[in-house]
Amino acid sequence: MKHLKLSLILIIIIICLSCKDNNPVQENDYFKAKVIGTSVDCKTIYIIEFVDTTLLPDYIKNPKFGMYPEFWALNLPDSLKIRDLNIKIKCRELIEGEAPPCTFIGPTYRFIFINSAKRDE
Repeated sequence: MKHLKLSLILIIIIICLSCKDNNPVQENDYFKAKVIGTSVDCKTIYIIEFVDTTLLPDYIKNPKFGMYPEFWALNLPDSLKIRDLNIKIKCRELIEGEAPPCTFIGPTYRFIFINSAKRDE
């Protein structure tokens, strides 16, 4: 019985150590995006479109719904709310309850929270 427990623990450790992230994203990575404008539903929240999608984390690449690679960008600085502006952003998924109410009359976008953003020059 002791050998069985040790074997199970060893197998679990091996499985955990062998898992690799195929898309390692660093916390300080900036992602290239373009400001699209506002939508019918949430007129004060701007839509961004990710330009280079190769290094995006899975929560962005595989959205549960919405028009990938376009997202509603919460916390986008006012100075960057310019249509067709190329930007670089650091972002994260929304925490539950963070999304503002929208009507969802028009196209549906997923929300993303902007931690920091700057012009892409």
